[in-house]
Amino acid sequence: MKLITKFLLLLISSTTVILNSCKENVVQPVDSRCMTDYEVQTLGSWWKYECYSLDSFGNREPDTMSTYRLRIDSIIYTEGRKGIIKTDIDDGSQYTYNKYYFYDCKLYRTIGIRVDTVSTLYWIPFADFNSHGDTVWNEHNQYNKIDYYHKIYISKGRQKEFILKGNKLTLEEFIFEEIIIEIDHSKSPEEKDELHMIEHTWYAKGIGVVNIFYNWYGFKNNNEDFKSNWEAVLVDYEIK
Repeated sequence: MKLITKFLLLLISSTTVILNSCKENVVQPVDSRCMTDYEVQTLGSWWKYECYSLDSFGNREPDTMSTYRLRIDSIIYTEGRKGIIKTDIDDGSQYTYNKYYFYDCKLYRTIGIRVDTVSTLYWIPFADFNSHGDTVWNEHNQYNKIDYYHKIYISKGRQKEFILKGNKLTLEEFIFEEIIIEIDHSKSPEEKDELHMIEHTWYAKGIGVVNIFYNWYGFKNNNEDFKSNWEAVLVDYEIK
């Protein structure tokens, strides 16, 4: 449970959420279209999340709640571009999917891309106000009679409102979709494996990611092999 929860949050990045409250201080929608206004960059800022497994209808499954905490512990510079690394407060780990940098008002994060049998880290666009189903990675490799396809798409989604600590926030949605297909021609008949990962991430200006819905499913020879749906919501945070 803990491992899957971490994987969800690492594929997903910084995280923040929404809880109902009696008091409502209205925060007007913002017109900024630069990700540096939405992803926090200050050392020591931290977030605590609740994570839930979801059923096929999107409802939270009983007894699946777990918690997860992240903190910005490092500022990095990649080719002169400022970035951040978020650390797991509970075990001190720094995971690949919690490394980000900013360029041209876009948010980039690292992701493992397989080339032959070796996985290499690349910086891939993750959130961009001007994206409309853009293909940001499209790779086809062949090795040992195996065809390997890896595609990544990003797009700007919709807005929605939530209550967080008594404030009504307007959230901006960004969608990250990753598809991996592997066809093994050495088998008779050949085997085809597919992995689809779709992440819906909502950001609030000056807070970070407020809500995440994560859908992960796979196929074996065109038959559904597994499915996993998760939600992450922020329950506490502090911006330094």
